[in-house]
Amino acid sequence: MAIHFTWTKDWPAVRRVLGMVEEGLEPFGARPHWGKLSVMRPERLGSLYERLPDFRRLLGAHDPEGKFRNAFVNDLVFAGDRPS
Repeated sequence: MAIHFTWTKDWPAVRRVLGMVEEGLEPFGARPHWGKLSVMRPERLGSLYERLPDFRRLLGAHDPEGKFRNAFVNDLVFAGDRPS
């Protein structure tokens, strides 16, 4: 199941609400979409994706320069390991 929200272009306001939404969905093991906004901590994200280490290895092998990454992937999946 997917839940989609359309937000206003006001990141500070969206950030406050998004935290409440994610907190409310946490008991259900909800996972954020790779290309959507999220305030989830990298540690939490890692606990939701059993095969996250496999995904990291695949990205490293097939996209070593990070051309197909986005801010979400860099910040949450690689937790600061940005491509040069």
